[in-house]
Amino acid sequence: MEQVSAGDLSQTLPPAGDNELGRLNCALGEMQQALRAQVSQVREASLQIDVGSRELAAANVHLSQRTEESGASLEQTASSMEQLTATVRLNAANAQQAHTLANSVSETADRGARRW
Repeated sequence: MEQVSAGDLSQTLPPAGDNELGRLNCALGEMQQALRAQVSQVREASLQIDVGSRELAAANVHLSQRTEESGASLEQTASSMEQLTATVRLNAANAQQAHTLANSVSETADRGARRW
């Protein structure tokens, strides 16, 4: 009994006879077996929780890595868009300059044609 009260459920209680103490001893033995089964279930559940928490932690690490990769990809895309915008602006400025030069050449040609 002292072992059970100390938390050791591995020892079985010895049979004690057919009297009142024997039946009490038998009931305590059944209670011990039930406690042993419950402790085993709790242990199994805690192992499953441990496995689940490890899997969850690994999934969180993986998600974090993918999020970082996505963030880097977005930064790269934003940088490319900025470069593209700058190129389009430069092309627009060059087109405007070409238009101005073409008008100037056209006007010069018109003036030259009027003199002849």
